Amino acid sequence: MSARGHNRFDVAAARRRCKAYRRRILDISQTVGALHIAPAFSCLEIVDVVYHGLMRKGDDGADVDRFLMSKGHGCMAQYAILEDLGVLDERELELYCKPGGRLGAHPDYGVPGIEASTGSLGHGLGMAAGMAYADKLQNIESVIYCLVGDGPPQLPTRLPAWSNSRTGGAGLQHSPTRGAPSLTTASSVRSRLPGSLPRWITHT
Repeated sequence: MSARGHNRFDVAAARRRCKAYRRRILDISQTVGALHIAPAFSCLEIVDVVYHGLMRKGDDGADVDRFLMSKGHGCMAQYAILEDLGVLDERELELYCKPGGRLGAHPDYGVPGIEASTGSLGHGLGMAAGMAYADKLQNIESVIYCLVGDGPPQLPTRLPAWSNSRTGGAGLQHSPTRGAPSLTTASSVRSRLPGSLPRWITHT
């Protein structure tokens, strides 16, 4: 199993990537009438560090860890990164919210790289905890990264996820941000976010 070295995360490269992702999102926004630009921009650095700095791959190249975009209306950030990684092709994004395309304003399960259909605020945390618990029951070592918006933590649907993860051993850990999206990890091995991550991504 290989990790994308946490201590070697290149902040300058991340800034260049995110600038390009923002340009890509803006370009697409000029071709459709429905696109949540601000929600995608506000979480872009977080999603970038998950894919480029945290998620691990196995020896066969398959992803060991998974990412769940609970803040579904920010999915353009994920789409742009998945295109850059070669998971989605350019044509997929060109057909965003258009006839014949399969990328919508919220992520749908079944699209390459998408782990769950999200958009109903507050539900992603419970799904992430459930995924981690299922991996734990199967003795699979994994970390599920879940991006949550600033509103869902106030909703009651998050409480069962927190309480069940503590009793079921899913290892739910939260990295809060002030008035902005936040990153939560649900781990079958109770791993922690590395302290070496840039504070502009995980500031508390």
